[in-house]
Order: sequence, then C-alpha cells, then structure tokens
Amino acid sequence: MKTLTDSSSIKRIFVAAGFATAISASAWADGAVDPDFAAHAAWSAFMVQHPAPAAGCFHASYPHVVWERVDCKIDKPRVHPTHITPADDKPPGTGGLH
Repeated sequence: MKTLTDSSSIKRIFVAAGFATAISASAWADGAVDPDFAAHAAWSAFMVQHPAPAAGCFHASYPHVVWERVDCKIDKPRVHPTHITPADDKPPGTGGLH
C-alpha cells in the first residue's frame, strides 16, 4: 500500500499546493476569492481524495497533509434538556411564593 510518505506523493502534494496558491493569489487580486478560503478548500479536497491509510482513528489539520494516528475515544452523548409543561397547565413557578 502506498502512503503519503512516498517521495512521489509528496512531490504531487507540493505541486498541488503550488497550483492552489497560484490560483488563489490571482483570484484574490481580481477580488473574487479569499486566498485563505481557497487554500482551505484545496486542502479539504485533497484530503478527501487521500483518506486515512488504515482502519482506526486518525487526525489531520490544515495545512498538514499527513494523517496522524490518534487514540480512539468515545465522547459522552450530549443531553439536550427539554421543557415539560406541568400536567395542571399552570406555568412553572419562578421560585417565589404567589
């Protein structure tokens, strides 16, 4: 299996980054596209085309194009409280005596 550490893959990465930079710089000069946005979009498209090299948990963050293995962890489910109307249709109290 080829990985992103192959020299030919790294060369392609730098060529792609160079093209993305050149395109985004010229577009920004015309006032059309923010170069940071274009660079992030190019990085994202590249990463989609080059998924993690194996099963498990990996992480990559802009501008790095190499997937790094990380420990898998399970987050606690998020609880979203819901409002419950009392059965006697009275509004809930505000803590004071009425």
